[in-house]
Amino acid sequence: FQQGFPRSGSRSHVVRGLASVAQDQEQRRVLVPIATGSEEIETTCITDTLVRAGASVTVASVEPGLQVTMSRGIKIVADTLIGECSSSSWDLIVCPGGMPGAQRLCDSAELQRLLLKQ
Repeated sequence: FQQGFPRSGSRSHVVRGLASVAQDQEQRRVLVPIATGSEEIETTCITDTLVRAGASVTVASVEPGLQVTMSRGIKIVADTLIGECSSSSWDLIVCPGGMPGAQRLCDSAELQRLLLKQ
């Protein structure tokens, strides 16, 4: 193997090498803001894919409350409000589409500040 993996023929050396590489990688922090009218499939696919990849995903509502009605009427409960995210640093901010959700995300002054800081 290359990239620092042990060259021993023992399978246990390879497993220990992979485990140490995984421990060295820092978990990425991702913010997914949502609003009334955001597209539920985009929101779900984004969060699911990132979590499966090992990221720590926080869903934040730009609305006054945590429960948000998505574009097709499905209600999603966010982890937090967008205002509570400003003191944290994020590796990535991913905005789902959907109308009028995309416009409501655009109208969020707090989200705008986070994106400019990004």
